[in-house]
Amino acid sequence: MRKWWIHALVLPAFLGASAALLLPPVGWNLTHRLISLCNPDPITFLWFLAWWPFALAHGLHPLVCRYIWAPVGVNLAWTTCIPSIALLLAPITARWGPFVSYNIVAILSPALSAWACYLLCHALTRRVFPSIFGGWVYGFSSFEFRQLLLHMHLYVTFIPPLLVLAYLSLLRGRLRAQHFVIWTSLLLAFLFGISIEVFATTVAFGLTLLLLEWLLVVVTKRDDSTRGAKAAQQSDRKRAIGLVLAALVLSLIAVAPLLLVMFSHRYPHGGFWSQGAYSVDAANLFIPTRITWLGGALLKPLWRTFAGNMTEEGAYLGIPLLLMIVLFIRRYGLSVRGRLLILAGAALLLAALGPQLRIFGQKLPVPLPWFFIGRLPLLDKALPCRLMLYVTLTIALMGAIWLAESPAPARWKFSLAALAVLFLLPNTPARLWSAKFPTPRFFATTLYRRYIQPDQNVLILPFGYHGWSMLWQQQTGFYFRMVDGWVGPYKPPPFDQSAVIRAFMGHRLPANYPALLKRFVGSTRIRAIVIAHPRDHRLRRLVAPLRIRPDHVGGILLYRLPRSTHRDRHRN
Repeated sequence: MRKWWIHALVLPAFLGASAALLLPPVGWNLTHRLISLCNPDPITFLWFLAWWPFALAHGLHPLVCRYIWAPVGVNLAWTTCIPSIALLLAPITARWGPFVSYNIVAILSPALSAWACYLLCHALTRRVFPSIFGGWVYGFSSFEFRQLLLHMHLYVTFIPPLLVLAYLSLLRGRLRAQHFVIWTSLLLAFLFGISIEVFATTVAFGLTLLLLEWLLVVVTKRDDSTRGAKAAQQSDRKRAIGLVLAALVLSLIAVAPLLLVMFSHRYPHGGFWSQGAYSVDAANLFIPTRITWLGGALLKPLWRTFAGNMTEEGAYLGIPLLLMIVLFIRRYGLSVRGRLLILAGAALLLAALGPQLRIFGQKLPVPLPWFFIGRLPLLDKALPCRLMLYVTLTIALMGAIWLAESPAPARWKFSLAALAVLFLLPNTPARLWSAKFPTPRFFATTLYRRYIQPDQNVLILPFGYHGWSMLWQQQTGFYFRMVDGWVGPYKPPPFDQSAVIRAFMGHRLPANYPALLKRFVGSTRIRAIVIAHPRDHRLRRLVAPLRIRPDHVGGILLYRLPRSTHRDRHRN
């Protein structure tokens, strides 16, 4: 590749921009603060970063885990367990801990995603500045920084541009067929280990776009002198689609152990979240939210009407970028490349809008294609708003091509590009991307070893999503097992039907709660109950029917239950 040194310099430039945006909110402290919201979701990824090395080092099944939701356990294959990232960063986690690993991933992800998109844009345009712009639009997008608040499996997004780049290199003869199949299968397998949801949507929409490209080549009119070239293009596309399918098969073979566990051990049916609530509000394309520096605070009355939650409102593109796309459509709408990008972007955006059109939170009687697409296997667990990942990639390519090839005056193009970047700047001074989690002295020191035996089943309140128990278990090196956990909305049977669990989650206590609690404690072999907030009378009422006097120790209340006739130690 010519001028490879320029491409090599672009990566540290993106990395410097990412660090400049994300390190100040955490006070440059990578060991005690997380680049995230103060929320249980990031703690889950901390737990996964530590779990994979621990499980493999101790000969445990890493996917069928009985250290949470004990003694039944949970199938981690249906969770966001990020094996690709956890195993890659295992040496860093072992040396400096999961906090450092988590923050390294958070800082690297925008830079790597931007650089991957830059390489793809440069392959299309052969221009450096337009390619840098395209990389910025993709890697530093609203979608990327929205997901940086909580979801590691969704903000590690450098693979989709690399997949497109590999396909483009194959068509241009710069990548041999066997090398394409190997690299594409490795990228897909690595993507599967980051996010099954992104893998499924990438494959589904990627194959759809390949078919669309082939159809556009077929229907494009040519004169007699170019019919031979058209036939050659059709043949190249058919061959490329076959190689893509071969790479997909190889990637599925590579992740076969995960697939086997997914569909053989406690397979959860149906979706996890409401696809209607987690759809793109059409107004979000124009209206910035609190994560955007320019206008986010000013327009609060408008973005508060959006459905879902703040981490899934990543559709904002800004007026300058949308204007650039309109100019692209006007100039390139009749070319094969232009039509492909326009149709792909429109189809993906239509899917991201979900099953029903929403504008400022109001549902309109307009059914959309996702009403049917969202019922397909695997895709029924995907959230349509997350398809903005691919919409942003498509728009980044459009913007780079327009900047590189448009005959408009350079000063106008650069001004519009600068405004687009300004409108997308994240609101990092607001310290949204900074979290510090409390740890009681009971778990922060070795005090827990005096009261709890290794591998005993422990119940920690607040329960699951409402507390930080996953963090404390990981900080103790998985010393004990927990009769709770938070690795997503899925709860394994019989916990999913338990009235006691519902009471722990804040629901009203049933009339026979004392009897149900005693039965629950016996069936789950709980040996200790920890209340992390000793002054919380609601939590104490949950345990009161056991009639056990707690110990005030290390900033918590500890209820030690009598020894059960069941064995305390259970192997995975």
